[in-house]
Amino acid sequence: MIVDSVTSVWGTANWHEREAFDMFGIRFRNHPNLKRIIMWEGYPYYPLRKDFPLAGMPAETARNGRECRHGPPRAHAGRPVCGSERDAQFDSPRAAPV
Repeated sequence: MIVDSVTSVWGTANWHEREAFDMFGIRFRNHPNLKRIIMWEGYPYYPLRKDFPLAGMPAETARNGRECRHGPPRAHAGRPVCGSERDAQFDSPRAAPV
């Protein structure tokens, strides 16, 4: 679906149109910067569409063979780190940033 952008009338529509594109796949004609803001670039699906499965899509696999369910693997100290592994470092109250 392609609709006309209203960013020339309401500047704050920029965020909302980008979010609608990112989550639903709605494209906006003449939008100044239509790219993903929540999901990572290259993610082929639109999570808020009714045809998106409730359980999600199959997990990606990081280069070290571990499943990565929270986005693409990111390098940390020379090795890929999945989102769940990144978040696990803040499981204890002492390790949480202040």
